[in-house]
Amino acid sequence: MSQIQSPFKFLDPFTYEDRAYFFGRDREINALHRLVQRTPLVLLYGLSGTGKTSLVQCGLASKFDGPDWFPIWIRRRTDLHKSLHRKLNNALPQPLPQGTKATEKIQSIYNHYLRPVYLIFDQFEELFTNGTHEERRNFVIELSQLVCAELPCSIILSVREEYLGQLYSFEQFIPNLFDFRLRIEPMNTRLVKKVLSESFKSFNIRLEDPETELFDLIVSKISTSTERSEIELPYLQVYLDRLYRKDYERTYPEGNEAPGWPLLEFTREEIEEFGTINNVLDDFLRDQRENIQRELNQVFPQEKDVENAMQHFLDTLVSDEGTKRPIRISSKDEHIQIDDRQRKLFEDLSDSIVSFCARRLEQARLLRITDESMELAHDILARLIDQQRSAKQRQLRDIRRRIAIAYDEHLEKTLQFNASNQEPYFLNQGQISRIDPFLDDLKNLKREWLNFIEASRKYNEQIALEDQERLLKELKIERKHKRRFRLISIAAAILSVIALFSFADARTKAKQAKNMARTAESNAARVEKLSEKLKGKEVAEIIDRSKDLIERSDSLAIGNCCLEESIKLLEVAKQDIDDGIGIYNLPSDSLKARLDTINKKIQKLNNRQ
Repeated sequence: MSQIQSPFKFLDPFTYEDRAYFFGRDREINALHRLVQRTPLVLLYGLSGTGKTSLVQCGLASKFDGPDWFPIWIRRRTDLHKSLHRKLNNALPQPLPQGTKATEKIQSIYNHYLRPVYLIFDQFEELFTNGTHEERRNFVIELSQLVCAELPCSIILSVREEYLGQLYSFEQFIPNLFDFRLRIEPMNTRLVKKVLSESFKSFNIRLEDPETELFDLIVSKISTSTERSEIELPYLQVYLDRLYRKDYERTYPEGNEAPGWPLLEFTREEIEEFGTINNVLDDFLRDQRENIQRELNQVFPQEKDVENAMQHFLDTLVSDEGTKRPIRISSKDEHIQIDDRQRKLFEDLSDSIVSFCARRLEQARLLRITDESMELAHDILARLIDQQRSAKQRQLRDIRRRIAIAYDEHLEKTLQFNASNQEPYFLNQGQISRIDPFLDDLKNLKREWLNFIEASRKYNEQIALEDQERLLKELKIERKHKRRFRLISIAAAILSVIALFSFADARTKAKQAKNMARTAESNAARVEKLSEKLKGKEVAEIIDRSKDLIERSDSLAIGNCCLEESIKLLEVAKQDIDDGIGIYNLPSDSLKARLDTINKKIQKLNNRQ
């Protein structure tokens, strides 16, 4: 079956050589051609599987004669800004000095070839799924210079629709970014039937009568949703490719040497038996994975973790967002060498196993390999592999995404801090505590992310120490004020008693003595009442202070981060209560109950250390 030549593209995009068989996109081809004639920057967007790449490199290319354009195809690879300059350098008639701007390189290319340059940034969403904040900033600055330079150059940004919102941050550099854009709609069933009809005529395929019913049947088998009438074009090509190969084997079991496309006929029974596109692609991917894994077990029986090698290899080719992850490589013959910057992604796989898996997947048309990179043939495959990930893998992906978002916010706030002294942004202690249990499983985190997590940890420890020092200082000041107030109250009571004696009338000593005794008794009761009231108020304040210290201690103790500082706060609260009971003779029942609570917490924290 692998020797059969199929006319259908499977997961490969259409190219200029396929222009005679590229059906159903005439309206979009003409619209895109008009746009690139009007403006230096076009935004081409649509859902994954709508055929954006095919539309440009087959549809748009067919609108130009050779001298009418000089297309330069650019993918991000490891850095979009560097990839742009590498592609321009390859197109230059002769090398220019290092550091030459892109505008000068494009002008040099035009002057030599006398053809307008077209920069086509395919799968532009990779700048957001795999790029860094610095990389995006460097690229958009250079892109704005290209747009404003009035060069003989047109730029096409081809991006998946769900990442369109990420481009709004570019508007401050390129205000007219969204002025000229074209959305590629999924193909409806009417157009799909037209594609089927014209393809079958071109490739010598007949349908069993009634033909229109079989068109409807094929469309129903390709559709992935009963609620939508649109068809994903890669599914169409995959389905027709597999159906063609199966029918060819049935019709020509001994092969066919006749020139041209051999005559085939698709029957209702055959189509019904073949199943839906979900069955076809899932089964094909599973069969390839299992077959290659069996080969691995036979060829590399002594290799570590060989029994999971194929699944590990496939999973590494998919990003955390469920999209293709391009892997930068160098290749010689059958051997593939992963770039050092990405080798850790495959750290459990030897170079021999990596090369073996890659070449087998390439033969199955599931992997594309160039001199510089390898990647899955289509995002549809990435989506299928992502759906097969475990709950733990999804949880790790979510944690990784949160770290990435927090790091981007940290960079943004750091720039604002440097410009206007605003507060820098770090992870708080709660966020760090949620990340810590997964750090060992989060392999290959970016170095800048790990540095950010460690800086956040130190920042939180510093804040905790500063809070503790401030709290201790406030407690000392408060105790000093309380002691001074208590002494003044006692002195005032004593002076009031002395004043009563000082103003007594000597001529009525007996009466005065009686009155003084009554007054002294009354004043003593008032002093006692005042003292009890002050004691009650002091007890309530100590209870409140201890409650605040306990809450601060609990916050610091999250995730075993600052246990020593947490215990110190509890010791402060304990000393405050001991002073109230011992020195100031305050009522002790409620304070002793709180003291017992604090002692238990201190014991638990000591056990955790």
